Amino acid sequence: MAAVSTHFAQRTYAPVDDADKLSCRPDFAIALYPGHLWALEDEDHATRDQTDLSLRPDIPVRADSPPTFLLQAEDDHVDSVEESLAYYGRAAESRRPH
Repeated sequence: MAAVSTHFAQRTYAPVDDADKLSCRPDFAIALYPGHLWALEDEDHATRDQTDLSLRPDIPVRADSPPTFLLQAEDDHVDSVEESLAYYGRAAESRRPH
């Protein structure tokens, strides 16, 4: 869901009517126990840098991405809290004045 909500700028099909001229940007997104967001999730647990919370490059969180509610349990053994932290970090960075 987190990835889908960030790809609104690019249409995935050819326009067919006037409705396709409208923005497909969601007003908000909700990501519950998101997974596959952290760039280092597939790295070896023993050697990966837990402080590097880089977001996967195929998830383009930008300043105009919708506000996103993230819910994650710190003790989730399937998708670690780093998944949500990576998304949050990129969202906060994208909204920071440069």
